[in-house]
Amino acid sequence: MRTTFSPSDGSPVQVIGLPDTGFQLEECDLSVSDDQESALSGMAVAESTSPFDLEHGPLIRGRLVRLGEDDHALLVTMHHIVSDGWSMGILINEFSELYRAYRDGVEAKLPELPIQYADYAAWQHQWLSEDC
Repeated sequence: MRTTFSPSDGSPVQVIGLPDTGFQLEECDLSVSDDQESALSGMAVAESTSPFDLEHGPLIRGRLVRLGEDDHALLVTMHHIVSDGWSMGILINEFSELYRAYRDGVEAKLPELPIQYADYAAWQHQWLSEDC
């Protein structure tokens, strides 16, 4: 969520931002919209086609859409360069835990990851290079 890519000698270099870099969540209210489904679909299309700035980020965007008093939709758009199936599973589990904690009025208990994605990617790259 805090990774960007800066050019160095013509190649991108991964830059990891400060640990307190937060996830930015934009809020939007469609509760008074006459056609919520169409408006939400339009937002999803706009999110999916909006470009990312790889050098400055963020490379993940969130939008919480209010549809009614107790009805919301969460749109999360990530650049493919910062996620894979493994990290998506972790992200979905952490969002679910954060939501449960918020709903129940308790502090979320997210486990410390034993390895960061950048470390995993470096290990995988080294492992694949050795086999060639």
